[in-house]
Amino acid sequence: MKRIISLMAVLVFSTFTVSAQLIAEYTFGSGSFTQTKMPSFVYNNLLSYAGPVEVGSSQTHGFTTGNPNGRSRLAQNWTTSNVPDLDQHFRFTLTKNASSSVTITRIEFDEKRNTDGPLNIQIRTSADGFASVLWEQSIPNNTDWRSWSILTSLPISSSLEIRLCAFNSVSSVSGSWMIDNVRIYAEETVLPIELLDFSGKESGDDVELSWTTLTERDNDYFTVLRSSDATNWQEVGRVSGAGTSYAPLTYRLVDENPFTGINFYKLRQTDFDETFVDSRIISVEFTESEMLIAFPNPVKTRERFNASQKINFAVDGLGKVLSTEDNIIYVAGTYTLVHVNKNGSWNTFRLTVTH
Repeated sequence: MKRIISLMAVLVFSTFTVSAQLIAEYTFGSGSFTQTKMPSFVYNNLLSYAGPVEVGSSQTHGFTTGNPNGRSRLAQNWTTSNVPDLDQHFRFTLTKNASSSVTITRIEFDEKRNTDGPLNIQIRTSADGFASVLWEQSIPNNTDWRSWSILTSLPISSSLEIRLCAFNSVSSVSGSWMIDNVRIYAEETVLPIELLDFSGKESGDDVELSWTTLTERDNDYFTVLRSSDATNWQEVGRVSGAGTSYAPLTYRLVDENPFTGINFYKLRQTDFDETFVDSRIISVEFTESEMLIAFPNPVKTRERFNASQKINFAVDGLGKVLSTEDNIIYVAGTYTLVHVNKNGSWNTFRLTVTH
């Protein structure tokens, strides 16, 4: 029997990255809140995000005068410790659309404390379970509005929670801190293909390659490439793509001439503008059976027999070559069944056919 080794993983193709753009903005209107995602032709439901900006479960919170007018988000009960209580924070969550790769590049916000409020602030994220500090700042001991702009490179795998933590408060009861005009900027890498899996399996004397896409964007066609050394590649075949699709699609292509031994395969995805990218490589070990066996033996005429390998032809007792389509022989006698291996050698088996 053939042994198949396949690697399955979520594979992501990438082509181009757009410059950083404003993707989310939080203001707090007149007594409640508003949140805005700035539209762009390259953003297609890029992010969803929770609102209003929430606070820690133990904190008193509400709305107050904003900067310069309108309203801002306020919270009290900040710790007087010189290290933050991670349950005391403003928080908001961004959820990425599956068809995009997003990296946050800048976070901006305005903030203000009252006379008893906190003197230190940090930004932490769920990317590492809030373990590390993305940004930290001591704030002046006054009650003026301040504006901060933090440069970062923060990828969103699927969703991301950002926390603005305040601590070292003068009073844990009357100390308050407020935020306004929170803006998030990000770069988006457009993904022409999000590939769920790419694998190979045994299919008679061939190798069947299959793959499933979750999304496609401007996808013209796929090319399956094969190599014996993962360096020099030859084309096995092409399959047309779906153009643009946001539903899972499964594709299949059969390699009728795999190498004996290890075969390396990769997918090449080509856009309508003829740009292309390659997937990661999978390997398939193809080992042909050393023996050809057919059964039942003997078998009756016009009765189908089974074989461990494909029967390319049969030779009767007089040396005449016969076709064995559908593994059926119509004349009684003794036959030599022949399977031709990929390397040109033959496997044979003697079959008796009776009335």
